[in-house]
Amino acid sequence: MSNCCSNEPSTKAKCPGCRTSSKEVQSSTVKHHLKAPWKIKSWSTRLYFCKSKDCDVVYFSESGDSFRQSDVRTAVGQKDSSDLATVCYCYGVTRQEAISDDSAKSFVLSETKAKNCACEYKNPSGRCCLPDFPKN
Repeated sequence: MSNCCSNEPSTKAKCPGCRTSSKEVQSSTVKHHLKAPWKIKSWSTRLYFCKSKDCDVVYFSESGDSFRQSDVRTAVGQKDSSDLATVCYCYGVTRQEAISDDSAKSFVLSETKAKNCACEYKNPSGRCCLPDFPKN
């Protein structure tokens, strides 16, 4: 089971699309979200996730590769400010559900504490979704 909230990579790089400081993400996360991961020639370079809402780049690598929203099969909730944006990928919780139903966040908190989440694969950022929940 997951321990996604305690294993945060600390390596950062500037996104080539917007120059935002972006955190490293595991290649296993990127492989789960790209539409055609088998087309990537090398997975031996560091990869990063850009969370900027104003940037079309989702992932980029040290070697200069960039992957845009059109290259991923998952809608990236961190780049979407609408109420329908996903804030929890493990359980499919939208921003609106998190705002209107307190039990949604309570459930996700409980499941995260029980290590029943898979954020490192399901969340495009590869990180715990709890920081993405709206602050009520």
